[in-house]
Amino acid sequence: MTNDKGTRNETRLVRWLHQNGFGHADRIPKKGHRDEGDVLLCPGVMAEVKAWDLPLVVPTAGQLYEWMAQTEREAENGRHDVAFLVVKRRGTQDPGRWFAYIDGWRFRSLLGGDLPMHGAGPVMLTVADLVTVLRSAGWGDELEGLTP
Repeated sequence: MTNDKGTRNETRLVRWLHQNGFGHADRIPKKGHRDEGDVLLCPGVMAEVKAWDLPLVVPTAGQLYEWMAQTEREAENGRHDVAFLVVKRRGTQDPGRWFAYIDGWRFRSLLGGDLPMHGAGPVMLTVADLVTVLRSAGWGDELEGLTP
């Protein structure tokens, strides 16, 4: 996103991440055709952020495919280990309730699965749920109450 609305949504997501286990999350500077995503949660994890303001509940399959392909390109550009798409939901300003889409094989690896899921397509969940999975997989700030 390069417009004011995009900047506001990215900033809103970063602030939410600061309060939810990614205290060093920040927006990623634009690099033209070599963009590396919109938000860096922590080294190795990035999010591409889009807004979906149409009356449909979720993006169309074609739009989702285009955005997921962009997310994958930007993950490669930035050499990120984990990349996912965040789609701001119409009617809520709470980033935790926005949609998060992640490739099935990436999601499976976060859950500790040893079988690749290439071709499985994206998995959709809320940003709050994906952040919980990321933190459980060891990404982000140290989880409180756990002993080494």
